[in-house]
Amino acid sequence: MIAPPDFDWYAGGITDSPDYVLGYLREGLGCDPDVHRVYPKNGYTDSAVISLGDRVLCSASWGGNTGDRVLVTGTGENAPPVASLVRSEWPDHLLVRADVRIDVDDPTAWPTMYNMGVSLGKKHRLKLEHHGDYVRGENGRTLNIGSRQSPAYARIYEKGHQLRAEGVSGVSLDLVRFEAELK
Repeated sequence: MIAPPDFDWYAGGITDSPDYVLGYLREGLGCDPDVHRVYPKNGYTDSAVISLGDRVLCSASWGGNTGDRVLVTGTGENAPPVASLVRSEWPDHLLVRADVRIDVDDPTAWPTMYNMGVSLGKKHRLKLEHHGDYVRGENGRTLNIGSRQSPAYARIYEKGHQLRAEGVSGVSLDLVRFEAELK
């Protein structure tokens, strides 16, 4: 089974006031989330997170080295709703990073996707990095294609193994994820 493509990370630069951005996202994410100021990083002078309890839904940073843009970031399961809100309210925002994911749950997913990734890397002379248990295949494997510093980078990994190692039960070990990281 192939899940439709979706975001696993979405970060965009928005030209608008931080108060409006945070208010719009807070309302759009629903369930009466809280907005908390947090310590800014990476040259920003101000940062905040929107959260439900201890679960962060998204973050925003502004000021300092960014000019008039507010950097909004949603990750994991929060990336799709954050991306949707940002893209609908600010269609001309600056895409900073988007990780697009496709999950495939099939016994042939790993060998098929791995072979395609290696073929792509060889054809375009891209860096290929192997991580994980390639001897027994019991603890999960990852193939990175390209360089993290380039505008496009891809990885293929055994997501089912990762989730099981994190204690998530009932996940198929045949679940494989393809991610394209675009900057």
